[in-house]
Amino acid sequence: MRLQEARPPVTTPRAVSVSRIFGRKRSVIVRIVPQVMEDATGQNRFCAAIENRALIGATSAARCAMTRVGIGYDVHPFEEGRPLVLGGVTIPHRFGLKGHSDADVLCHAIADAVLGAMGEPDIGHYFPPGDPTIKGISSLKILEKCAALAAERNATIGNIDASLIAEAPKVLPYAAEMKIHIAKALGITPGQVGIKATTNEKLGFVGRGEGIAAMAVACLEV
Repeated sequence: MRLQEARPPVTTPRAVSVSRIFGRKRSVIVRIVPQVMEDATGQNRFCAAIENRALIGATSAARCAMTRVGIGYDVHPFEEGRPLVLGGVTIPHRFGLKGHSDADVLCHAIADAVLGAMGEPDIGHYFPPGDPTIKGISSLKILEKCAALAAERNATIGNIDASLIAEAPKVLPYAAEMKIHIAKALGITPGQVGIKATTNEKLGFVGRGEGIAAMAVACLEV
């Protein structure tokens, strides 16, 4: 009797740990599939092979679910008689930024990036500009709120990367201090915060010295 005429053994699903792939303790069900193969002597024999399509698909889905990215953008015009606050640091300048809060454009962009990574609305949803109770609020408090929302969703902030766009003043000398304030508000380390600065090459409202813009990206592990 030839082996291929024999009935394949009944197989059951088997749980395979994929903690190395996912970075967390997880398992996925895969199926052991009998296959008939012919060896060098011409004899047929059964071999078990793992049907891993489900495993590959689950791995890809889990990877997408684990890392999420958000972007943020904000802009504020200059206004006389106000302090210029960027990244929680007061910077000497003849103008401040106009806004309902302390108008920290850098923190606002970062906050929107963190919220966006979680699929949440922007900071105006949580801190409405018409709310008199938050008038003049430190934007570091806004970052603290974003960090609390992330913790409620079991999300971990991986890193922040941000850019300030302004003709003046020079802000890079204050970048290290900004990182400390932003990191503390978000519950991360200064090494997880990147801050860059550039001009707008005299183009547009920023180039004319009418205000400051900021962009940010946030990466979260969910």
